[in-house]
Amino acid sequence: MKKKSSNANALDTLQNQTRPEFIAFVENNKLSVRESDVLAALLARITSNDDMGEALKLSPNTVSNHLKSIYSKTATLNKTELMCFFAECCLNHLDVVKRFSKVPCVLFVDDEPDILEIFQTGLSKHGLHVDIANSAESALEIFKRNHHDIIISDVRMPKKSGMDLLRNIKVDIGANPLFIFITGYPDFTLEDCMAEGAADFVSKPCSVDDLYNSIIFNYIESNEDKARYIGARADHFEQLSYKFLRKLDLDNTALGHGGMFIPSKTAVLSSSIEKLIGAKIKYPWQSNDGSKKLVISGEICWTRTETNDNGPAGIGVKFVLLSPEDQQALYSNVRKNEIVAFIPRGNSHLKP
Repeated sequence: MKKKSSNANALDTLQNQTRPEFIAFVENNKLSVRESDVLAALLARITSNDDMGEALKLSPNTVSNHLKSIYSKTATLNKTELMCFFAECCLNHLDVVKRFSKVPCVLFVDDEPDILEIFQTGLSKHGLHVDIANSAESALEIFKRNHHDIIISDVRMPKKSGMDLLRNIKVDIGANPLFIFITGYPDFTLEDCMAEGAADFVSKPCSVDDLYNSIIFNYIESNEDKARYIGARADHFEQLSYKFLRKLDLDNTALGHGGMFIPSKTAVLSSSIEKLIGAKIKYPWQSNDGSKKLVISGEICWTRTETNDNGPAGIGVKFVLLSPEDQQALYSNVRKNEIVAFIPRGNSHLKP
């Protein structure tokens, strides 16, 4: 086979650098412009230092120095290991693309620089686009420019808190990104989190994988992809027993944009309902005017056994595996009433 000309190889080298997998690899491993040129030459099957130098107009010695730097940054030892590592990263990227119908853009907010760096690097290696901010104030300005799909924020920060940031975005701006809180404070509960409008919270200390799992569980929109990821088919959702349904006031549910609160008909429920947390259930629901009747598939996220200042006794249920038609029916109600809560407490769930 006739060898390509240097000009043709140089053109291939340039084209390699426009591919999203290549860009992600370069950014994640902090390669310089010249180092990315050398990597692109390898992908164009230019394997000798002399040929790389000719294609890139560099000396073979300079090419060798760039390769040594790339090996150091990627923890590889030679061109073969480097290409294997690149192939592995590409496969991971494809896995992310298949997992998400759209790869989400994430804004990570924390006042600790080390945490910002660790999670930006870690989530980027999962193929996500990650911006960072060290305060709620700067995060708000960054969000106004980029309109991120997901915001991950520490709850307690100097000046403005993560809660303040959520209210600024969801109430003042009227945007509705997926919110995930991280916190090291044990007094912050999932009920608190969802009542404010966030989908989840992860306790500190946490790993990159902890956050990534929360992201994909809450962000995946395809029912088929979500069922495959969480390992739950439609027949895994148990119909609530008639005995238990009789205890719930299904006519006075409080709807949020990620689930609903179902109050008890009595002021006290048995503490045994706490064993239902995590259970995948289905139950009947109809709109207030009776025009729409659905069977909801969901997961019990939290329970309140007694009526208190937060609201009546009952259960908080996150929607899971909703059809597009059912989503539209539920979310039209949410938008109409300007509901901010992900799952309301059950007392006051409208926009303040």
